[in-house]
Amino acid sequence: MRRHLRRILGIAATAVLLGGLAADPGLAADSTLVFQGTVTDRTTGLPVAGACVATVSAYLVGCTDDQGHYEIRTYGTFSTGTFSLRAQASGYQPTSSLNMPSLMGRWWTGGSLPITADLKLARATGTIANGLAPATMRVVSVEGDWKGSTVTGTLAGVPVGRYRVAFSDATHAEQWVPGGTPMEQATLFEVTADGVTTVTDTLLPLGTVEVHVVDDGTGQPISRGCVNSNGITMLCDRPDGVYRFTDLAPGSRSFGVAPPGSHAAPDPVTTIVQRGEVNVVTMRLAKAARLKVRIEDRAQPGYHPAACVMVLPPTLQLKALAFACNTVSDGTDDSIVLGSLPAGEIQLFAMPYAAGYGAQWVGATGGVGDSRQAQRITLTPGVESTITVRLDPAGSISGRITDRDTGTPVRACPRPIPDPPLDGWNWDWNCSDASGDYRIDGLGPYAWSIPFLTASEGSATAWNGGATQRLTTTPIVVKAGQTTVADQRIGRERKLSVRVVRDGVQVNATVIAFDAATGDVISTSWSGDPLGVRGLPQQRPVVLAVNESGGTACWYRAVPSRRRSTGYVVEATVTSLTIELSAQCVAATPDLLSVASRRTMPSGPWGSVFRQAFDRLDRAAAASASAASTSPRSSPNGPTRARLARVKP
Repeated sequence: MRRHLRRILGIAATAVLLGGLAADPGLAADSTLVFQGTVTDRTTGLPVAGACVATVSAYLVGCTDDQGHYEIRTYGTFSTGTFSLRAQASGYQPTSSLNMPSLMGRWWTGGSLPITADLKLARATGTIANGLAPATMRVVSVEGDWKGSTVTGTLAGVPVGRYRVAFSDATHAEQWVPGGTPMEQATLFEVTADGVTTVTDTLLPLGTVEVHVVDDGTGQPISRGCVNSNGITMLCDRPDGVYRFTDLAPGSRSFGVAPPGSHAAPDPVTTIVQRGEVNVVTMRLAKAARLKVRIEDRAQPGYHPAACVMVLPPTLQLKALAFACNTVSDGTDDSIVLGSLPAGEIQLFAMPYAAGYGAQWVGATGGVGDSRQAQRITLTPGVESTITVRLDPAGSISGRITDRDTGTPVRACPRPIPDPPLDGWNWDWNCSDASGDYRIDGLGPYAWSIPFLTASEGSATAWNGGATQRLTTTPIVVKAGQTTVADQRIGRERKLSVRVVRDGVQVNATVIAFDAATGDVISTSWSGDPLGVRGLPQQRPVVLAVNESGGTACWYRAVPSRRRSTGYVVEATVTSLTIELSAQCVAATPDLLSVASRRTMPSGPWGSVFRQAFDRLDRAAAASASAASTSPRSSPNGPTRARLARVKP
């Protein structure tokens, strides 16, 4: 431990060290008097390095080391009496320790006399005045070790030093002085002991967005409904159909519409808010279709079990179109009526929460276990369509998931229930455990094609039977009241690193990979994940959806083209890519690579004929697999109310 000992002489010393000692006989010449102790910060309790402690009037000084310790030694004759010690350090108020132990009448003929005195220093402080009150003023020291804020006129008790200052209020995001410069370039304000430093600035202008909601056919304004900004701020019912959002911070902002029952909800739109400018966004709403869903027991058509239905697009299911449940508890008819649905093709997935019934994709004459066999219902604007869901008793599937090459257990999550990634439902209650064992209850007695989404690093998403995609899967036949054993082998994933930027600046975004031929979800990853896009099977091309944080999902398209099948596909040979959102992300949903196109179908008008024929063959093959299913009428429970409560709106 390094100690400092200095004898201060002359007039300069007396200006700092004041006080007196009683004139008494001195110590013996070979005696040693030692003052020692620790100097700490009064507020934090931490040691103060470089503080100097002096014996008042005797002009003896010792300074602290890194641990706050000091020591002062004097040798030979020394006057006795009541001693005072005075400590001071840069940025602190000087302090004195009075009435030290009296040495009066105490004599030594040799050796040393230790006197311990610990001292506490209070920081010297000043005041920063808030020149923009009642805006919030935040103050941060250059070193970052002191912070404070106030909405009143002053911030007192600020330790002496240099500070950066920022202002904000309910509508203005925080901006550093001056004028919203980056924090590192902000002005440094000096705070002096007992001084007042006044800081002011001008809050930067904010932006405005006008959302014009109109009928897609007539162009007339739609005065009913609500428009939300980033899913938080909401404006409703404007006579002129103009929803004006003011005082918006600059940057990306998403707007969505909850329309009246006469119109379908459009996809949210994203715009960039600019300071001091008015952005005009027009959202065109198509006439809505309606759907009435009647739930019944296949064996007892007069009995209507409680269930929920999910309305989905046939492929590339980023988000469900609707999710609703009936409310019956006694088996009486309580049809589900869904309004504000977009026109076009949909499919239904039914999830019973009445005990004993199994989930199903809704087919034309009953339940099925593969979305390729599910009935495609065409909704027409302004027309109410009716569909009947016929429920069957439930069965189960269990098995073990292992690595195809090593045989070691793999953690994966089978997803028989569709799980659109932007809905955030996460149907992960069927995931395998540490031993690779999994179990799925509450499935209807059909031939099921199920994706196993990997949760283990290095493993790829697979379909039952070890297939890398739905078209080559081996269906698992579920029997009512029984458990079908179906072990699964998972292959290794291929690597794809994706960087997402906007105008060259990297942004946080979710990257969703879909199989380019089937439209099935493969994985959801963060663009900044060092492991890249997870779970991609070997040799499988994909299409990518990108959802920027706080924005709207779009589809990656490398090159512009009039053909919807061009530029979207990321081939299996690609290992890394950068997506520039301003130029390579589009709203138009891509066409899939059909089985026919991968079999080198002819181009021109005959190409579509062949592709349709092969698509029908694919659906027929899936249908033949379901013919082996049986229909006993006893079963364990289906999805529980507690589970369904997780996803009910």
